[in-house]
Amino acid sequence: MSKCLCFYDSPDEAAVKRAREVVGAPIDSLTSIENIHP
Repeated sequence: MSKCLCFYDSPDEAAVKRAREVVGAPIDSLTSIENIHP
């Protein structure tokens, strides 16, 4: 089994879902991350 982890910069969860529907890619789960510190 292979997994892919994708990061999206979007205004909300609905925008990510719409983008994934357009390209026909499934979403197993979504997790919101408020801040990422390098």
